[in-house]
Amino acid sequence: DKEKQGLANVIDRDNKADVRGVPKRYKEHASEPRRKSSSVAGGGGGDDADEAEQAAAAVKIQALQRGRVARREQEARRQSTSNGQEAAAAGSPLAGSGGLRPVFEAFASFGSTTPLKEIDNSKFSKMLKDSKVIDKKFTSTDADLLFNKHETKGARKLTFAECCKAIKEIAKKKGTTPEAIVEQIKSSAPSSS
Repeated sequence: DKEKQGLANVIDRDNKADVRGVPKRYKEHASEPRRKSSSVAGGGGGDDADEAEQAAAAVKIQALQRGRVARREQEARRQSTSNGQEAAAAGSPLAGSGGLRPVFEAFASFGSTTPLKEIDNSKFSKMLKDSKVIDKKFTSTDADLLFNKHETKGARKLTFAECCKAIKEIAKKKGTTPEAIVEQIKSSAPSSS
């Protein structure tokens, strides 16, 4: 009889489900002990399919929730990094008064009805092509690689601070000063979007 009692305790413990983060309608089913298999109990076989379906739904819901949390954390990291970079870029010689920022925002907003504060890859390349920064020493492939190096993972856009860092690397590759690159870019600002 003790052996049967021990076996019953093991079965009860195994039948309890972890229901954190699962919607209420599934918690009711998950908190109930599982019924014995139809082959053991000698009854119909519909309950196992329902349980499997509910378990699969719970797993999907948990995965969705983990994804949402991860995206929120990534966006918060991006915002805090971006704010720190903006402050660092403000002291940069590239961010002088009336300097590159208005031109950067004009290229970022080019073709858009709303003003944008971040630039995507195609507009970054357009900015460099229009200002004739792209040449034999610094190609469009180099521009794409540089964009991908400085973008925040998953963002697909450069902030102003990230763009300033990229311009410093362009100047280094071309063997000139960042200020000369900035002057080239400023001289080719788009007049209308």
